[in-house]
Amino acid sequence: MIIIVDFGSQTAHLIGRRLKKLGVEVEFACPDEVLESINEFKPKGLIFSGGPASVNEPNAPTVDPKVFTLNLPILGICYGWQLMAKLLEGKVVSDRKEYGPEKVKFIDNIFKLKNTSFNVIMSHGDSVQQLPPGFKIAASTKNVPCTAAIHQKNCFYGVQFHPELNDTEQGFDILEYFIADVAGCSMNPKEIDIKDHLQRIRNTVGNHEVICAISGGVDSTVAATLIGQAIESRLHLIYIENGLMRTETEQRVISLFKDATVIHAEQLFLDSLKGVTDSETKRKIIGKLYIDLFEKEAKKYPGIKFLAQGTIYSDVIESKGSKLASNIKSHHNVGGLPKNLSLQLLEPLREFYKDEVREIGKMIGIPDKALVEHPFPGPGYAIRIRGEVTEKRLNQVKLADSILIEELRKADLYDQLFQCFSVMTGAYSSAVKGDQGIFAEVVAIRAYQSLDIMTSTWARIPYDVLQNISSRIVNEVPDVSRVVYDISTKPPATMEWE
Repeated sequence: MIIIVDFGSQTAHLIGRRLKKLGVEVEFACPDEVLESINEFKPKGLIFSGGPASVNEPNAPTVDPKVFTLNLPILGICYGWQLMAKLLEGKVVSDRKEYGPEKVKFIDNIFKLKNTSFNVIMSHGDSVQQLPPGFKIAASTKNVPCTAAIHQKNCFYGVQFHPELNDTEQGFDILEYFIADVAGCSMNPKEIDIKDHLQRIRNTVGNHEVICAISGGVDSTVAATLIGQAIESRLHLIYIENGLMRTETEQRVISLFKDATVIHAEQLFLDSLKGVTDSETKRKIIGKLYIDLFEKEAKKYPGIKFLAQGTIYSDVIESKGSKLASNIKSHHNVGGLPKNLSLQLLEPLREFYKDEVREIGKMIGIPDKALVEHPFPGPGYAIRIRGEVTEKRLNQVKLADSILIEELRKADLYDQLFQCFSVMTGAYSSAVKGDQGIFAEVVAIRAYQSLDIMTSTWARIPYDVLQNISSRIVNEVPDVSRVVYDISTKPPATMEWE
């Protein structure tokens, strides 16, 4: 048993996922409840997660210092390390910030790693300047001298980077070393139990019926198939064509689910977004419209009690999924939901990440072609148009997107990417077309690699392919001046622009 103290990190749940995959039992505790959780669960060690706050803020989340006297190994990650250092009489400052990939070099191989110099993911505004008594530096980056430290006698470890993230090299080895060699946990890895999940759905639904929102994407396809296998004919599938989706989406939905009901509401969504420029407002408007239409459709089936969605954990955590987390953006199916929802939510994938959802999809027989489909946001192109969504700009981004995808498929690159898309940036620049000067909108394209959406690296698309994409968009999409390529990693950038 390991207790993870959740200080509001976007990836606290991901730490738990890594440990569970190794076969270790995990419990989460709020900082102010950690002593009670220790008394209840008798853990072999603690992990302090990261968090959005600064330890130097007046009301920053903290723990009772008694936790350091209980003879328990502790691994502090990012904020968790900074808090440990401060409570043990070290000094934390705000003058050394790092966001994204950095190279770390271990001078003391405290985790018995194969390589002592490797890439890690950073996301911090504070850093430990002065170590607490009894600690010694184990690793540094070019900007932060104290990137990792250890108190050998008390088995206290601190790392400024995030070992739970897939893009941190040897991160899983660090977690495994801490839980097995330091905390002494035995590991018993377990596979996803589909029969157990099917039974949970049956127990939740009982004799009622379910209306399920589908979009043609991986998440809703897996959720709908899983629920269908559990309750069969008591599931009713609904696809709402809002005009904000890719042009082939309706055909893909019908090919996957021949019995699905399609509701056309293109003009309703476009009219509701008129004059709206704020991204959060867009998401909430779209979320409410979806719910209104689903509730209206549900009235046709008197036995319906549940609305099912393909919500996954990355949706939840970005929509302020834990007590101390920061709200990155309100996903339309989480933060965009109205408080007075008349149907109960059924979200069988809520605790899973994208790669796990694809794994479940394979286990329940969904064709590979449907599972490798690039993610597409529920609000669709509305959040790929910076500023107001107009019919003209909607047509522009759809055409730019189709060109992008067509060229990547021609180059046999599309299936190698996790996601790619075009953005109407709302920025304008000058250009010359036919010896005439114009001032028109800039289109950005984004393409990246990821495993679970929690981190990403931008795709190294060959220059000649980028040239073809740029030339076609500038020539074929009306009123576009130029194309730029987004080379931001996550963190600090999010996947979408809004």
